[in-house]
Amino acid sequence: MPSDFIWLEIECRQTDKHVRMFRGRASRDDFDALVSGKPPVFINLAECYWYNDAEESSEEWQEPFGTFERLGNGIFANFTGDMFVRCDTIVNISVLKDGFEGEPRSL
Repeated sequence: MPSDFIWLEIECRQTDKHVRMFRGRASRDDFDALVSGKPPVFINLAECYWYNDAEESSEEWQEPFGTFERLGNGIFANFTGDMFVRCDTIVNISVLKDGFEGEPRSL
């Protein structure tokens, strides 16, 4: 992975009472601008994915765990994998060690 990219989890406000966390790879320059207080209007998250809590998952889901969804895979196979997140919706940012392959499979 080139050092000019960083893996992030970005928590975005969707409504007054609901947030969604998206994870993906962003450019180091976009990240630096975002945390400096001079963010771009949008930040690009490549290889974007997110976690659905168990209560948000299909009723057929019998496990106590939620599911991961990935742009460009499964039901989202027609997407490229990139998502552009509007920066004025961001409420929290966390730096990740790795992308989807680094996610624990058992919670």
